Amino acid sequence: MSELEAVYEMEDGTRLEIRPLKASDEKAWLDFVNGLSPDSLYHRLFQVRKPFSHGDTGHFLEISPEKRTAVVAVTRGKIVAVARYELAPGSKIGEFAIVVGDNYQNKGLGSFLLGILADHAKSKGIEELVAEMFPDNERMLELCRKSGYRMDSKVESDTRIIKLHLQ
Repeated sequence: MSELEAVYEMEDGTRLEIRPLKASDEKAWLDFVNGLSPDSLYHRLFQVRKPFSHGDTGHFLEISPEKRTAVVAVTRGKIVAVARYELAPGSKIGEFAIVVGDNYQNKGLGSFLLGILADHAKSKGIEELVAEMFPDNERMLELCRKSGYRMDSKVESDTRIIKLHLQ
């Protein structure tokens, strides 16, 4: 099992497979994002937009170990969460994002996925993970506060920038 693979057990006993996102996940990814509530879409993608289609998947499904890493939480073939980071060119900083399906929020899954991303990033020499979000995204802010990493937070215009120091 690689460092990007794990099993997460929910309080109700549901077991989620955590694994790298693959190009063959396109249909499951589309089902996932098209099933998100407007609030979840707004806080993750800075817009409410549905439906997503094949033409929208390119950036999200394009994974490159040197530039972009993504993991999914899956149960019964259905994606229920996605966590990813992308390296800033020529730096040791990764921009990260996590979106958890509405029925799986507030159950520790986001924290678990952030831990997997952070451990993987540290193993690759990445020193910081940075996230941009709306200032009112309290769930993401709290997830970062609880991460165990030193955190900086600032609001610029209508965007909150969170920086997690991994080293």
